[in-house]
Amino acid sequence: MPLSQSGTYKILLVDDEPGDIGLAKLALSESPYDCQLTVACNGKEALAILHRDGTRTFSPDLVLLDINMPLMNGKEMLRAMKSEKSLASIPVVMLTTSEMDRDVAECYELGAAGYVTKPAEMEDLQTALQGIQDYWFSRVRIPRRQN
Repeated sequence: MPLSQSGTYKILLVDDEPGDIGLAKLALSESPYDCQLTVACNGKEALAILHRDGTRTFSPDLVLLDINMPLMNGKEMLRAMKSEKSLASIPVVMLTTSEMDRDVAECYELGAAGYVTKPAEMEDLQTALQGIQDYWFSRVRIPRRQN
């Protein structure tokens, strides 16, 4: 996956739980990858970040998206992203506590690139996030996007 102009991977984390956000920040800070983390507390806020001033000013390399959030949940945000040409190619990995088969199936149908159930323990979350980063930042190749 190509690095952004700054040599840093940009990750948009969309989650409304302060504890989960804190754990993700800590896990990503200990990553071997240089990551810039932007956080949104719901899908509506995340879409606003992606469309600041009505233009595409922020283009993350990866979106980590929770399902259960107020105002606009993760499925609604995923549907909105995948229906918009300028956002559709951004990989979205669901990072959520839901283990329901219905949620897994629906998220893939909506265009999720992956689905990871959030582990409760910090060490396990760090391992999960490291695996996600290894896959998206050093293993796969996706089309280049304009920032």
